[in-house]
Amino acid sequence: MPVIAKTLTDREVRNLKKDGFYNVGGVVGLYLRIVQPNKYWVLRYKLPESKRRDFQFAKYSDLSLKDARSKAQSYRDLVNQNIDPLDWQHNKVQEICLEERTAKIATKTFRVVAEEYVQHLVDIGQYEENSRELKLLKGRLKKHIYPVIGNQLFEKITHQQVGDVLLPLTNTQPALCKKVRQIIGQIYKWAIALGLTKHEAPTDYKVLKHLLPRATISVKHNHPMLPVKQIPEFMADLHSRPSTSARCLEFAILTAVRSYNARSAEWTEFDFEKNLWIIPAQKMKKGDLNGKHTVPLSKQARELLMAIKDETEQLSRYVFASPVGHSILSDASLKTVIVRMHNERLAQGLSGYVDPNEKTNKGVPRIATPHGTARATFRTWAQDDELGNDKRFSAKVAELCLHHKIDDSYNGAYERNEAMKSRKEMMQAWADYCYSKCEGEPNDKRQTSEL
Repeated sequence: MPVIAKTLTDREVRNLKKDGFYNVGGVVGLYLRIVQPNKYWVLRYKLPESKRRDFQFAKYSDLSLKDARSKAQSYRDLVNQNIDPLDWQHNKVQEICLEERTAKIATKTFRVVAEEYVQHLVDIGQYEENSRELKLLKGRLKKHIYPVIGNQLFEKITHQQVGDVLLPLTNTQPALCKKVRQIIGQIYKWAIALGLTKHEAPTDYKVLKHLLPRATISVKHNHPMLPVKQIPEFMADLHSRPSTSARCLEFAILTAVRSYNARSAEWTEFDFEKNLWIIPAQKMKKGDLNGKHTVPLSKQARELLMAIKDETEQLSRYVFASPVGHSILSDASLKTVIVRMHNERLAQGLSGYVDPNEKTNKGVPRIATPHGTARATFRTWAQDDELGNDKRFSAKVAELCLHHKIDDSYNGAYERNEAMKSRKEMMQAWADYCYSKCEGEPNDKRQTSEL
C-alpha cells in the first residue's frame, strides 16, 4: 500500500521555502518542487515496466493549489489508463501548433507562401542571393504565376486555376509550361512536408490535361552534336580562346558532363591526389537513382584546372565563376561561345559548327550545343568503328562515363570500382583525341577575365 501523504493547505504550501520536493497530498504523486526563487508543480508517476518519471507541468505562481490538484488528477487518470502524461502532453502541443499553422496558412495567398518557399531555398543554401538560378525562379513566379494565382488563397487554389496559369504556355512554350507546373507543385510539396497544409498540389497532369488544349504535335529534336571527325579542329579553336566560358565548355567536353555540372563545379569536389572529380548526387540529373558521379580526370583536364586554380580559387568556390559577381555561369554563356565560333567560321568562308543530322523546320543544320558536343559526340566517338573504338572500348563503360544506369547480367558489376580503370583509359583517350590538333601544351595559362 502506498503511503498516503498529508494533505497540505494553501498556507502550508505557501510557507514552504527550502529547495526540494514536497508531497502536497490530495492527488497521488503531486509534489511542489522548489528551486529558489522558483516553485513548480510536479506529478511523479510510474508506468508498468518503466522507470519513475517526474512531469513538471506548471509554475506555482501560474496555478493555484486547487487547480494544480485538478490538473494533476487529470494526468493521474491518464496514468491509470497506461498513458504517459509526458507523451500525451507533447502530442497535444504538436496538435495545437499544427492547428495554429493550419489556421495561419488559411489566410495566406499563394504569393506569400511562394516567397516563404523561395527564402527557404536560400536559407538552406540551394540558391545563393543574386544567383542567376534564383533570379530565374523569381522571374517565372512574377511573370507567369503571380498574375493569375498570386493573390488567391493558397488553400483554395484549384486545378482549374493552375490550368489558367499554364494555358498561355501549353503550345507556345511547352518546356516552360512543364517547368512552371513543377514550380507550383514543389511549393505545395514543401508546404505539405512542413505540415503547413494538407491541401494536395493542384498540379496533377491527369487532371490538367482535361483543362488544357491538346498539345500540337512537334518533332522531337536531339541536342545537336558535332561530328566526331570535327572535334579535334573544334577543340583547337576553343582551346585558343581566353574566356572563362570557353574554359568551362572545354572542361565539360573533356569530362563528358552536362553543362550545369561543369558550370557548378566547386574546388572542394576535386581529389587531385587521385585525379578524380566527385560530383555530389544532388547535382546529378539522376542522382536520386544513380548516386554521385566520379569522373576520372585526364591529364589535359587536370592541367586545365591547375592552370586557373591559383587565380580563381581565392575569388569563388566555383571553378568557372562568372567574372561578374563570381557566381555560376549561365547556360547561355556556353552556348554563346559555340555560336560565336560558328559565326566566325562562316565569315571566313568555312563550314560552321553544325550537326548535319539535326535540322530546323526550314531544313538548315542546327548549330552544335554544349550538351550534344560534350556527351553525344563523346558517346558516338566511344563506339566509332572507323577509329576502331568499337573494338577498343566497352559500350557499358562509356555509359558509366555518362552516369547512365547499367542493367546487366552481372548485376551491376560494371558499377563497382573495377570499371574505374577502364573509365580512366577511356577518358584519357578521349582527351588525347580532342587535343590531337591543339598547338602548344594544354596547360598554357590564359587570362579568363572575359566571358
